[in-house]
Amino acid sequence: MKKLLTYFILIFLSFNINAEISRNSIDNIKQLSWSEIVDAVSETYQYGYVSAVNIDGLYFHPVEARYGKLSQKNLGEYKERVPAFKYGGFSIEEQSGNNLFWSIDKKNNQICYGGKYSKHDCVYLFEGLENNQKYLYFSNSKNGDFYERTTRILKFDSSKSINQPFKDLSWNYVFKNSNRINLNVYTSENTLLSKNKNQQDKVKWDNLSTEDKRVAEEKIAKDAGYITYAEMQNAKKIEEKRIAEEKKAEERRISYARKEKERLKNFKTLTMSCMYSINGRYLTYSWAYDGKKLYWEGIPINFGKNNIEQGMTTSLSKLPGKDRFNIKITGIGAMEFNNDFDSKNSEMDYVGMKAFGSCY
Repeated sequence: MKKLLTYFILIFLSFNINAEISRNSIDNIKQLSWSEIVDAVSETYQYGYVSAVNIDGLYFHPVEARYGKLSQKNLGEYKERVPAFKYGGFSIEEQSGNNLFWSIDKKNNQICYGGKYSKHDCVYLFEGLENNQKYLYFSNSKNGDFYERTTRILKFDSSKSINQPFKDLSWNYVFKNSNRINLNVYTSENTLLSKNKNQQDKVKWDNLSTEDKRVAEEKIAKDAGYITYAEMQNAKKIEEKRIAEEKKAEERRISYARKEKERLKNFKTLTMSCMYSINGRYLTYSWAYDGKKLYWEGIPINFGKNNIEQGMTTSLSKLPGKDRFNIKITGIGAMEFNNDFDSKNSEMDYVGMKAFGSCY
């Protein structure tokens, strides 16, 4: 599911959700294309409500969101809040999400949510009519029911910070057409119990029998595309682990890049001269690295693929570790070098023959 689900208990994980806004109650349903999604949400305030059931309980609550402008890198700032409200005798404290972003999956025509560097979770966005009023609806599938309806959209002034405080609005607007909700619970006989509850009541998961919980869990898993609930939970753990590892790797990369940038500010040129013995011949090359370019026999080599004089082509890339590089030179045969300035080592490959340089 979208938005706060990664951060707050109040909203539920996409693996564990049954949408409760019936598709059959909405007319003229249309799935939005990726460009229509951008037009519908970019630089807007949106106000709506969530109505769904998950393993932790049955939920109905207001939600408001702020969408920044989608950048050329397919990232837009995003902020969401579930305002404080009372429901069935429960006082719910305000919940909010910061440092979030939205993006677009053009291939599948989906809107996606997540952190700046983490994998985004994607959902489908629709428009439809209720009582001749057009609303936006969110769903985890193309043909299933909806878990959220947006009832009001205002343009957002993108010149202002997306993290400015939300306005204190009356939520009567959101609730006026939704003061009765249909809460669905599946029993051990696999029959659907439809309980008409107004917003003063709340059906809790804890009130179900063990068997009814099991049946409900299996239905949740099936709706999410899994054979069993245990399989779904295991898939969730694997995905969470993958995202965490990906995030750590990105954090390490950023930290290394920051340290490397500082190190190169006052960089002193590194030099080494290496002699290679290959097929009975001795070759000697001088190397230098000034923090920006690498030099071979005084010839500057830029990072990437380059054409230099006399029809020669070079390719330079950074290797893992400190001041280590891969250099490919073509035009006088095909030579490849792996140079380590820190330990003064150089390996040469010349048309399949290897030589290990003696460097100083």
